Amino acid sequence: MLLSSPDACYRLLERLGDGGYGEAALFQGKRRQSKSQLNNWDPSHGFRLEESATVTVNNLLEDSSLREQNALYQRYINENREVLKKELGLTEEDIIDLPQLYREVREPSVDTPGRAAAAFPNLVNMIVLGKFLVIPKPFGPIINGTCALEQHVTSLLEPLGTDLRLPG
Repeated sequence: MLLSSPDACYRLLERLGDGGYGEAALFQGKRRQSKSQLNNWDPSHGFRLEESATVTVNNLLEDSSLREQNALYQRYINENREVLKKELGLTEEDIIDLPQLYREVREPSVDTPGRAAAAFPNLVNMIVLGKFLVIPKPFGPIINGTCALEQHVTSLLEPLGTDLRLPG
């Protein structure tokens, strides 16, 4: 069973940072809405993506608010993990943690905590076609010409006899 895991993502990011890749950028060439435009829908163009989405490994590691949010989401995932293990008769060896971070999504008019959304394409949201797995491109940090997230997920899944396919 595959589960998304903020803890696994932070372990990977910390390993990259400790290895001298703290300035490696994620989401290169991608754009996002500016905070002032979160509710600025243009019927002819949708949401306008005005800001660069590029962020470094160190930016993510140093963002204490993001880390706190993800610690909470990891607790929720862990609670569900225990239920799934009990109900399906699984052990820890049956579970593979895929790196994933989440960000809080709040409704502007509501003061209560919002829902979580994947901070990058959620790697557990894949298409399974027999032994072929098609996962979304995560836009992770490029280390020596290779996406570190793609390389890590490949190292976790290929030993299972799968053939991993990534778009682009």
